[in-house]
Amino acid sequence: MTGNGNQVRHIYDLGVYSLIFSNSLDHLKSLYKKYLNALILHDKVNNSMLLDTLRCYFDANLNINETAERLFLHINTLRYRLKRVEELTNTSFQKAYDRTNLYIALKVYDVLGRLELIDPSQ
Repeated sequence: MTGNGNQVRHIYDLGVYSLIFSNSLDHLKSLYKKYLNALILHDKVNNSMLLDTLRCYFDANLNINETAERLFLHINTLRYRLKRVEELTNTSFQKAYDRTNLYIALKVYDVLGRLELIDPSQ
């Protein structure tokens, strides 16, 4: 569920996700769209892989060097991509509030996609 291969055995294993996913499907969709829609649309039009870059950045615990290695990117290319993510989402990785909302929106998007409640290709 978290992108690291963790398995959920009980509802209590979800932690904060149990609060998030107790919301309606419409609320969850509006949450991810608010933070990720511009990014998703940009990726479709430009084949830019910014959403995948964001996902990898979070999976690497915001470690820019590790993210660059995982994506086989030059560090400056990664910095450029992350700056574009900030611009398109109107957020800042320097602000915990923004990072948290982006992370939660991404997890909601990924889970809804895996459950086939949304079509990530649209």
